[in-house]
Amino acid sequence: FKTDGSLMAWNAQAYKYRFYGGQIGYVKSTGGVRDIKLLDNNLYVGGDLNLFNVSNPSPNIKTGFDIRQGIAQIDATTGSTTSWNAMLSDGSIVNSLILKDSFVIAGGSLNMANDPKRPFLTSLYTNNAKVGYWMANPDNEINTLHLNQKNLIVGGKFNNIDNKVVNYLAAFQAPYPFISSFYPTTAFTNDTVIIYGENFTGASKVTFGDVDALSFKVISDNEIYARVGAGATGLVKVETPIGIATKSVFTFSKTNATISIQTNQINIYPNPVTNVLNINLKAEIMNSRFTIYNIQGLKMMSGILDKANNNINLEVLASGIYILTIEGQQAASFKLIKQ
Repeated sequence: FKTDGSLMAWNAQAYKYRFYGGQIGYVKSTGGVRDIKLLDNNLYVGGDLNLFNVSNPSPNIKTGFDIRQGIAQIDATTGSTTSWNAMLSDGSIVNSLILKDSFVIAGGSLNMANDPKRPFLTSLYTNNAKVGYWMANPDNEINTLHLNQKNLIVGGKFNNIDNKVVNYLAAFQAPYPFISSFYPTTAFTNDTVIIYGENFTGASKVTFGDVDALSFKVISDNEIYARVGAGATGLVKVETPIGIATKSVFTFSKTNATISIQTNQINIYPNPVTNVLNINLKAEIMNSRFTIYNIQGLKMMSGILDKANNNINLEVLASGIYILTIEGQQAASFKLIKQ
């Protein structure tokens, strides 16, 4: 509708279809459109529907329609169906939609979404409608979805998810990538930046200021080594098959790039550590500052390394993975495991 309440000119005309003597005809859906989300001037429409843009809505439709079963992407300005097509099977109904990064998450009675293993809940790429990475497998229909940070809350008629008995309402962690920190924060072309966080497995792209890294290697689910490309100041981004993680702010600079501490200038042990961490320094890097961050990027401890042999008591830290940074005229970053 327009702002004055009058109906706009465009009409996407969504219908269900059925066969009449070998020809496709339309019927009005009792379920109709059940959810709509807007992204980049495209509407994602889910419901009990099969056809869009019917030019001749009569009991014997022959031409002028696009088959869009259960879910469709349409241009919000013209009402025209785009080429995006999730290819759900006949009879699929989408009850609820969520947009997250480059994905639309659909819940309902789907039957399939380019993948027979996605009968009730799936994630689809917004650029090509292909199935994204997803682990959840409810055993029946999903009626509503809600995303709370990294938790997906689902309600419906199901009895279990991933063979766990959860009747009708459940919340489970969606494995979205998350960047807690990166180091150094200032770098130039060919410099290596270490990115820390969660759910990096399967990462397909790393960028610095929206410029692709020259190369990168996923060391673990929590760590990526990436070489800066042509570069630009801005966000660090990591893209995986289920989402995009970002962290600010990366500075692309040659003259201000931090000199890395050489491995023969520092000795850190033991790692993993139980209570006391030893940090031995060469004279040229003494009086550097150390900082310990948790995997979420929160500062847990800091101080000055004013001796050649320094002992840091870590008894107050809970067991887990931490990031140790050492900064002065030179700098370095290390993964620290507290037992």
